[in-house]
Amino acid sequence: MNRLLFLAAVLSVLLLTSCKRSFQPIDYGKESCAHCRMAIMDKKFACEIVDKNGKAYKFDDLICMRKYASEHSLQENDLLLFVAAFNEPDKFIDAKTAILLKADAFRSPMSGGLIAVETAAAATHIQHTVEHAEKTTWFNLK
Repeated sequence: MNRLLFLAAVLSVLLLTSCKRSFQPIDYGKESCAHCRMAIMDKKFACEIVDKNGKAYKFDDLICMRKYASEHSLQENDLLLFVAAFNEPDKFIDAKTAILLKADAFRSPMSGGLIAVETAAAATHIQHTVEHAEKTTWFNLK
């Protein structure tokens, strides 16, 4: 009886932890963009969608992620959207709350010209150093 309870407890823990949705690390140079199929190389522009089932879709550019979400009619309320913080490329932030900056000077893989930062201070600093960098949000991207 004790063994049966123990096995049930272990199984419950495994099921609960396997259902947790979170960012899944990107293997740069080996994984391809889910939209354009290019190899994901540049950490500063990488992003990811995690769907309600925990499946991760990885992208080389915010423009690819936006197009993929639109073309596949994904319900954004059910998604986790992650984007690399441009000034801290190993840190992934919520694309829905990130401050996005658009400028021709940002040489992103698909020429989207978009970067993401986490704070208003970081955005202001970049805007002072990059000519014509305009703020936008994930929800304003077309």
